[in-house]
Amino acid sequence: MSRRSFSEATHVPKRAALILAEPFPAVEAYAWLYEGHMRQRIQEAGLMVSEAVTAALD
Repeated sequence: MSRRSFSEATHVPKRAALILAEPFPAVEAYAWLYEGHMRQRIQEAGLMVSEAVTAALD
């Protein structure tokens, strides 16, 4: 899928979704390098991306 057609698509291809989902464990692990509010923000962002990818795959 070309960049142009991807930017106009109404869905994310399964392969792209799997690529996006794979970094979540690393994001969660790296969050522990930070303290307090920043750690919480990183964890929340990682969870939000993970949930969005999961919903896209269903």
